[in-house]
Amino acid sequence: MKFKKILNDSLSWLKYFCFNFFNNKYAREGAKRSSANVIVGVIIAAVLICGGMTVGYNTSFDKRYESANKFKQFVYTALKDEDISVKDGKLTLSAKDRIETFSDEDSPYSINGYQLVVDTRPAGEAYDDFTIVCTDDDKKEISYDNYYKLSESDKMKYSLSLKYSGKFLDTQVRQEEYRAHLDKVSDKDGGEYKAGIANDYNIIKERESRGELTGYDLYNAIYRLYARSYYPSFDKIEKYASVPTLRSYYISEISQKNYGKFLILFDELCFFSFVDDDGIAVSFSGGYPDGEAAVSGEDAIDNLLCGAFYKSAARNFLVFVSDIIVSIIIFVIIALLVSFSLVGLCSKQKLEYSTSTGIFNILGGFLPVSAIVAFIFGVWMPYFLSIKSAYLAVRLIFLGIVLIRFGVLLAMDIIKVKKETKNVPSAERVQDPFEVSEENNNDEQ
Repeated sequence: MKFKKILNDSLSWLKYFCFNFFNNKYAREGAKRSSANVIVGVIIAAVLICGGMTVGYNTSFDKRYESANKFKQFVYTALKDEDISVKDGKLTLSAKDRIETFSDEDSPYSINGYQLVVDTRPAGEAYDDFTIVCTDDDKKEISYDNYYKLSESDKMKYSLSLKYSGKFLDTQVRQEEYRAHLDKVSDKDGGEYKAGIANDYNIIKERESRGELTGYDLYNAIYRLYARSYYPSFDKIEKYASVPTLRSYYISEISQKNYGKFLILFDELCFFSFVDDDGIAVSFSGGYPDGEAAVSGEDAIDNLLCGAFYKSAARNFLVFVSDIIVSIIIFVIIALLVSFSLVGLCSKQKLEYSTSTGIFNILGGFLPVSAIVAFIFGVWMPYFLSIKSAYLAVRLIFLGIVLIRFGVLLAMDIIKVKKETKNVPSAERVQDPFEVSEENNNDEQ
């Protein structure tokens, strides 16, 4: 008997879960069921929406890239004479250290309004020759050297900001200056002694004497320690090293100047953003395809960029998942607002769902089917809209379907209650297209 009850309960739940969107009887039943169904619906909705967008984004890329003729002209022209190769997911540029067009508006690499950066040096070893801007409340500036000499109370009067130069800092050039500062703060008898810096400096010198640190490994280590002692911490703005890097400069330029058309090739990552001939924007960031190949000729360039995109195809799902979390929170807030705002109306009409929890559960019951529709739109819309616009449209469609379906249920139930209150004969009552007529079923039997 216990097994039979479990089986019947399971079948009852399955009917509710599968048919509540299409049948008002099952929809109303949601008001009496557990709110755990809403959680299940949210999970299904998140997976379907993100899955649909991922499929649409990935499958529409070929069409977008094929019609991006200005972007391809820019890429082919910029890279055709460069000695570029890929091996095991790493890009190398043999002819020169780097190519970048941010600092040169007349660069021959900048074509059709696109910006190009190719810098294959390790991110943590290519430093920007930055400056620190020190400004007081009256907008007067002083050099950081003068700021450093101020008392702690006077330093509080200034605000500091980082200014990238976009130029490579050769750490060998100013080694004497760096070491002189480190010698000063390592002197216990001096007034600027810093125990932590002194200890790390001694370690570097010991490794230098043993021959473990030489060349630019040594120069960079000395510079990083000098910067740690002399400048404020860069931890909040720099993620590639303990000091400002050129990679951070490139990314800062893209975001601050809102470049919408660019190609950036680093040693292990590439970024690109283009607009196709239909005016649809496409953006991407990810790693390079595996294997070994020389990037020479148009086909090889296409294979490099398309291969990078498709290598990261699965990761795109996670990108949408990270964004959908905010949408879920917004949906829950909207559903709660709808639930609380309609309690009075539902109670007045003496509907079966007259509590905020009941209304909320009914709304949650509509999620899976609404998500299936959103999935279909998610696959289809990236072919005609930018991924940002498509994603927004899909989420609005999803929310709209849920609210409209509940609105239909509410309107029909109110009409039904009013008709019954007036004792209108059953033959004249409004027919509910979402209602299963058990009487008709019995007659047929």
